[in-house]
Amino acid sequence: MNSTQSRKSDHIRICTEKQVESKKSTLFECVEFADIDLSNRIDEESFSEENIDCSITLFGKKLNYPIIIAGMTGGTAEAEQINQNLAKSAEKLGIGFGLGSQRAMIENPGLASTYKVRSVAPKTLLLGNIGAAQLSEYSPEQIQSVISEVGADVLAVHLNEIQEALQPEGSWTNYSEKLKQLCNSLQVPVIAKETGMGISKTTAESLKSTGISGIDVGGAGGTSFARVELERSKDSIENFQDSGIPTAGSILEVRKVFSGLLIATGGIRTGSDIAKALALGADAVGIALPLLKPAQESSEAVTKKLENLVNEFKTELLKLKSQTVNQLKQRKTTISGELEQWV
Repeated sequence: MNSTQSRKSDHIRICTEKQVESKKSTLFECVEFADIDLSNRIDEESFSEENIDCSITLFGKKLNYPIIIAGMTGGTAEAEQINQNLAKSAEKLGIGFGLGSQRAMIENPGLASTYKVRSVAPKTLLLGNIGAAQLSEYSPEQIQSVISEVGADVLAVHLNEIQEALQPEGSWTNYSEKLKQLCNSLQVPVIAKETGMGISKTTAESLKSTGISGIDVGGAGGTSFARVELERSKDSIENFQDSGIPTAGSILEVRKVFSGLLIATGGIRTGSDIAKALALGADAVGIALPLLKPAQESSEAVTKKLENLVNEFKTELLKLKSQTVNQLKQRKTTISGELEQWV
């Protein structure tokens, strides 16, 4: 097993056995929906769960819910069944699905099967994945090749500077020019995503010039890859447990300067989190860690977990008298506490 495969196995083990969630809050608790305008109240008799439409369209594909299973794994034996189970559930529910970093697939083409899910998810919006640190190692042609091989609709380039700095095998160079070249060369849209540290207004401003089609804020409050890597190296995590921009704050930061597709990943755990993320400016949300253990069990276990979340989200729409996601996004919110500082 090479170093990349070993690292992927470590990530799965640590994320299922250790406490890897950031101690920092997402700050969604600082968001409240303003009172409903009674003049716009929907007729109670015609408003029910049956006539709520949670669908959105991303990259030309309809999703039944504004949810993407965020990229987690690939490139190691146990990842194959995990990705199959996640993809089956995504196909059944009509949501998006992201692969883990495909670096291992470039290094060893024999690992391609751990990423290939089109046989079980032919219609799903599928996001490929590569690290920004690898843009200086691999050509756009090499990256396009692995994207085409798995049939991905979009490529997510993850910006994991802290993770690269902490992992023994890590490296980091300025990625802006390489990212611009990639966006100009690939046959699929490219989004930039963080992995637990959030994206600031300044970073979002610089990303705009690269030609990306979207940003996934990957905010603090969910999985902390600083924690994951420090678990691998057995170092103290005290100096890193509160790092990063909270997810709610990152949504607000990015929306100040970026009008393109915005995905909110990082500590999304409830239907209320989804509703608040969308109301703050996100177009969809990403969920990862809560689905990892179910994915080791079966696709049915993943689906059950997601159905509970979807039902919570529908309940939020009912409470907020919003029949569509677009109506929800028009709802006014009030912001208080620590999140107010980000405004």
